[in-house]
Amino acid sequence: MKHLFRLSLLFFLPLFFSCGQGKISQEAYTSIQEGFTTPQDTNRLWCYYYWINDDISREGVTRDLEAMKEFGIGACFIGNINPDGIDGKVPILSEEWWDITVHTVNEGKRLGIDIGMFNCPGWSQAGGPWISSEQAMRHLVYSEARVSGPARMKVQLEKPAEEFQDTYVLGFASIGAEEKKLTRANAS
Repeated sequence: MKHLFRLSLLFFLPLFFSCGQGKISQEAYTSIQEGFTTPQDTNRLWCYYYWINDDISREGVTRDLEAMKEFGIGACFIGNINPDGIDGKVPILSEEWWDITVHTVNEGKRLGIDIGMFNCPGWSQAGGPWISSEQAMRHLVYSEARVSGPARMKVQLEKPAEEFQDTYVLGFASIGAEEKKLTRANAS
């Protein structure tokens, strides 16, 4: 795997640096900048939306989708998972479940959020004894640093966990909704 990564670097790094040789026009730069700060609907974030243990409601779906819209999510994929194997308040495929599912699609249309569904929790088709620990599924952890710019700076990020592997460093402008903190008092 390391050899493949090194070969990829040897191939792609020259392409990457050669792309930066030419200057782009101010108009093209402004277009790219606007596309990053105000993405088009066709370029919105997607997320998984797990309905866990049959614990769903019409009101909860509406609140969830409105929060997704506020944070710029343009599509979500619903996955019904039931790790305990015990039906909750709204068992999957029951009449109420179908009612809430139709309500979810209608709310998605109202808010401009595409709704999709998938048929497995993700890990059921992605594992087995043939998968080594280096190839096994993992979860992401993160640390965060807020900075003000534009400026050139070096930032040392905190370790997000005792054991972790660096994957990406992302930078993006914050939005007003980030100032809201979810607490027990305002969660209902």
